[in-house]
Amino acid sequence: MMRVSTGMIHIAIVEDSEDESHQYRDLLEAAWDDVAVDQLFNEDQARTMFDRKKIAGEAYDLITLDLDLSGGNPELDKDGGIRLLTEMSPDLRSTVIVVSGRELSSEVEGFMRALKVVDTLSKPHSPADYLRAVRLGLELQSKSPSKPILDGMTTEIGSLRLSPLTGSSTWKGNEIKCTLTQMRLLVILAQNSPTPVEIRKLKEALPTLKPTTEAVAVHIAELRKEFRQFVSSDSVLPIKTRPGGGGYSWLEK
Repeated sequence: MMRVSTGMIHIAIVEDSEDESHQYRDLLEAAWDDVAVDQLFNEDQARTMFDRKKIAGEAYDLITLDLDLSGGNPELDKDGGIRLLTEMSPDLRSTVIVVSGRELSSEVEGFMRALKVVDTLSKPHSPADYLRAVRLGLELQSKSPSKPILDGMTTEIGSLRLSPLTGSSTWKGNEIKCTLTQMRLLVILAQNSPTPVEIRKLKEALPTLKPTTEAVAVHIAELRKEFRQFVSSDSVLPIKTRPGGGGYSWLEK
C-alpha cells in the first residue's frame, strides 16, 4: 500500500473489540506516515479523552465511533456509542464516522445530522471499506490529497448540487443534509435518470461487505425525508420507486 505523507493526523478509534481496533490502527498507520491514533475501548475511556481534549482546546481530526459500545463495566448495555454521540456538540471540530451493526432510530439520525456525520459503516464491513471512509472523512479536514468520491469538488446534475468535501449540498437551491453514502446513491440515480436503477446496482454504493436490500431502502427513506420538506406532496418527490419494486429512479419536475 502506498503511504501518504500529510502532516500529523489525529484519529480516535472508539471500538470495544480489541481485534477490530488493532486492525483499524494497523490500516491507518500503513496509510499515513504521521498519524497519531488513540484507541478507546469503552464509553468511559472515550468520554474521559474527549473531555481532556476539550479542556486543552484540542480536537481530533477524525473520530470513528462504534455505536454498539460497552461502558466501563462490561455488564452494562451496548448503547455507549449512542450516549457519546448525543453528548457531542454541533460545533465539534472533528469529522465523525459512525460504525454500527444496528438499525438507527430517528433520534440518533437527528444527532448525526446535527453533527454532520459524514458517513456510516454497517457491520460487517471490509478493511478497505473502513480505510476508504476514513480517507474521505479526512478530506474534509484537508488531510489527504486523494481524489474525492465524486468527480471534482462539486458534482451538479440537474437541480442537484453535491459537495462532499464541504458537506454543503443543495437541491433546487435548498440545503439538503446527506451522508457520503447517500450522495453516492443520489449520483447513481441522477446519472441514470429517468431510467430506474436496480437494487443490485445501488448496493454497490454501500460501504459494507454484505450490502442488503433493506440497507438501501433505509437510505432511500432518509433521503426522501430530507426532500419531503421542499415539496407539496409525496407524489412530486424526486426519488421514485420502480414499478413493481426492485429499484428506484430520479425524476425531477
